[in-house]
Amino acid sequence: DKGGRLIRAIAGLEAILAPPEESFTDPKTGQTYPTPPTIVTQKDRTERDNLPLCIDWGNYSARWLARFNLGLHEILLSLIRGDEVTADDSTLLKMTAIAIHCAAHVKAILGFTIPLDCKPIWLLGTLVEQLGLKLTFRKQGKRGQQVKLFSLSKEELKFAQEVIAHRETKRNQKENRTCYATQTPAVHSVNPNQQPVSAPPLDAIGNSHCQGEDTTEFESPPTDRITLLHCVEMLRSGIKQGVEAIKGILKRWVEDLRWETVLELEAIAPDELRLVEAQVPEFYEWLLEEVLPMEGAG
Repeated sequence: DKGGRLIRAIAGLEAILAPPEESFTDPKTGQTYPTPPTIVTQKDRTERDNLPLCIDWGNYSARWLARFNLGLHEILLSLIRGDEVTADDSTLLKMTAIAIHCAAHVKAILGFTIPLDCKPIWLLGTLVEQLGLKLTFRKQGKRGQQVKLFSLSKEELKFAQEVIAHRETKRNQKENRTCYATQTPAVHSVNPNQQPVSAPPLDAIGNSHCQGEDTTEFESPPTDRITLLHCVEMLRSGIKQGVEAIKGILKRWVEDLRWETVLELEAIAPDELRLVEAQVPEFYEWLLEEVLPMEGAG
């Protein structure tokens, strides 16, 4: 499922763009080590709590640390600001040297082989593609003396930023509702001796109002493949019919299904998604139910 891989790739991008939570110094060696951000460690912790087999764990902290130690955090921040790099950029040369020296670790953790003659731009391109991005370039200088200036492709970057913003919004909503839920009993002063009419199971009480709020793919079960592809075809049909048709289709779906469908469309027909972006500048805002409520909601 390429769509599923894409959302995981963008989750990895979100992670490496986040700064380290803190750092600690080894008293024996004096070397300082960064610790992964909370969004990474929490994901690892949740998988360890919910998945009994260690082979199913994602080891997200290890991936974050491998990318961070290669210098990808600073390189990506620079590229996202719009900076360009050349093949002889000192930061890329340093990253390549580290990758060659730690080739076994890169293979084990990030899943690709570092050749002995590894080229900096190849390495950078491989790393950013793992995160849902692509490199592009332009040439500068006279013929015969031209230099390639590499940057991030704007289309993939824009899409990734939209997804990251959505994930952050969902996390904030969940935190706010969790905070509200902890304060509600004190506000309403429920009588502990009052006999309830019925006693639903505890797991239903704990999960009923939070379903679908988590941004991690292991807690929110994905839409089945057949349904998802059907939704993609509906959206593609709406694109051909125009803006109002697109809006009408989105209003039939909950927010999570809207995003799953768009991610799948990006995977199988990116040109059509670019067309939507051109036709409807506010398209990604429409994926939020608070902006475009479902039909019959409220």
